[in-house]
Amino acid sequence: MKHQFTIHHLISYLYNELSLLEKAAIKQALREDEQLSNQLNLLKESQKQLTDIELEPEKNCLDNILNYGKSNRLEKMHKS
Repeated sequence: MKHQFTIHHLISYLYNELSLLEKAAIKQALREDEQLSNQLNLLKESQKQLTDIELEPEKNCLDNILNYGKSNRLEKMHKS
């Protein structure tokens, strides 16, 4: 019996969000379907790249936040 697994199934498989039965069915399909296996490998590579990304706000964004904090603190000091 041929199953039609979508990218959503593969993502759920990758993040271990499937039942044992679903997981077993996908494992079997991966052994039988090279294209499906290739899709999973691409998703694994994408997942690794996403975890390797270092996110950092732009300097001007941090400066704006710090300046707002300073001005807010000074405002409160003058009101006291």
